[in-house]
Formats: sequence, C-alpha cells, structure tokens
Amino acid sequence: MKRHWLRGVLLGASLALLLAGGVAVAQDVRPSQGWDPASMPGIPAGTYYTDTDNEDNALSGNPDNDMGVALPPPQDFCPEDEEMPIEFRISSPGGEATLTIAAWDIDEDTIAPGIPEEDAVYFNGAYLGNLVNGPDETWTVSTFSVTATGNDLVRAVAVGPEEGGCFGIAWGALDVAEEEFVPEPGTLMLLGSGLVGLAGYAGLRWRARE
Repeated sequence: MKRHWLRGVLLGASLALLLAGGVAVAQDVRPSQGWDPASMPGIPAGTYYTDTDNEDNALSGNPDNDMGVALPPPQDFCPEDEEMPIEFRISSPGGEATLTIAAWDIDEDTIAPGIPEEDAVYFNGAYLGNLVNGPDETWTVSTFSVTATGNDLVRAVAVGPEEGGCFGIAWGALDVAEEEFVPEPGTLMLLGSGLVGLAGYAGLRWRARE
C-alpha cells in the first residue's frame, strides 16, 4: 500500500514539474510583436507614396522585403542584417516637395539613457538628416524638404553601433508643391502687342463711323 502511495506522489510531482517546465518554455519563446497597425500614422492625402517595397540594395528594381506594411514579423531590421539599408522609390511629377517617412522603433535611448539612435536618410544619394527619435517600439514621423526628380530613391541606414539601430519603415510619401504659372517676358510682349493692335483697330473703326 505504501509503495502505491509513494508511486502516486512521485508521478504527481513529476507531472507537476513537467507542466511547470512547459509553461516556462512557452513564456520564453514569444512571437515577435512587430508594429501595431492600429497606431500606424496615416499616409497624408494627396501625396505620391509607396507602402510596398520596390527596390533592393543593388538597385535592380526588385524588392528585398525590407519595408512596407505587408511584411511578416519582424518588421524592423538591424545594422548587421543583409537587408540594411532600407531603400525604396517614389514616383511623382517632380519639383519642390516634402518627404515624409513613417518609421518604427527609432529609440531615443538605444545604447544608454540620453544616447539616441541615429538613422541617416539619403535622397538620391544626398544626406538629408536623421529619422526622428521616440520612445521604444513606437511610431515616429520624419519630414524633409527635397527636390523631387520623378523617380526618387530614398535610403535609410543605421549609423550607430550594432547594439542599436534596429528600425522599420512602413511608408514614404512625397507632397509635391504645385507650380505657379509665371508668364515669360516674350509671352507678355506678344500679349501686350496684341492688346495694342486691338485698341488701334477699335480706334480706327470708331473714327470710320464718325
């Protein structure tokens, strides 16, 4: 009888330990949280944009799946990843424009308190500045003044140490300013000459009636 009781105790203890171990493993193996689509900034209305990757590091015109809202987790990439830098193209009519980038997890304290993450942005090869920093795992929106050419290349790359600099980009947009019509001097001269001619013709007709 005692042996059956001891066996029951040992079996129960073993099962309890196995269950506890399974729960611990389940807690350690957590899926990537990714970014929160519900809090993602909206793309400005009336802009030329892309929220789908359309370029790779070799600039071959093929996506390498390092930006866009349709990515599987994780949506952020680190300096040591082969996808870095993050790049994409935006097609537009060209002209003076504002470039807006929605980025995820641009930490304000990536290495130590007070030391922000640095992620440089380039527009057709020209350095614009760094992405805006924010709290851990939140969205930031960065804006830059640019001159669009029609099919513009945007690159973003972490410039800090490999311990930080992991980030993601959901979309990039160009708000192109409308060009004001300014008549050329030659056009003004032709218009003025035409008006003078019409005035002269009207004067001659008036005199003929008198």
